[in-house]
Amino acid sequence: GGRAGASSPASRFMVLWKPLHYLTQFLLTLGGVRSQRAEEKAASLRERIQHLDNMVHCQQKKVKNMIEEIEILKSKIQHKDAIIESMVDRISFLEAENKELQDKLDYMLSLDQRRTVETRDQAVSCDIPIRIQPVKNNLKVSTPYMRLMELSQQRQIP
Repeated sequence: GGRAGASSPASRFMVLWKPLHYLTQFLLTLGGVRSQRAEEKAASLRERIQHLDNMVHCQQKKVKNMIEEIEILKSKIQHKDAIIESMVDRISFLEAENKELQDKLDYMLSLDQRRTVETRDQAVSCDIPIRIQPVKNNLKVSTPYMRLMELSQQRQIP
């Protein structure tokens, strides 16, 4: 049988096919839009990652350069510390030498003062005047060593 108004399988297919076709097209379009958005988002993220990677690389270079500069400065400080230590040692040596010369000078002066006193006590008229301060020329600088040398020369003269 045939019923009047009964739809044929082809017409039923067409009735079901159109909405199914529209639904499929919609889903494909929706999927395509979502896929395109996802691709755009991924591309944007890749670009940001690359930018951040470049920044990190640049910062690493700066840190490396700063570390190298710090090492150079440490080396310079160690060198200057060694120079300072050497100078402190030299100053200590010179101070000790100066003290020794001052002691010798004081001793020589005390010997000369005793002699002068002894010769005066014996009433000898050939007393050698004691020069406590050496004769200074305009350009001469008096140091304990120079005074010691002058006194030793005076002692050798008689």
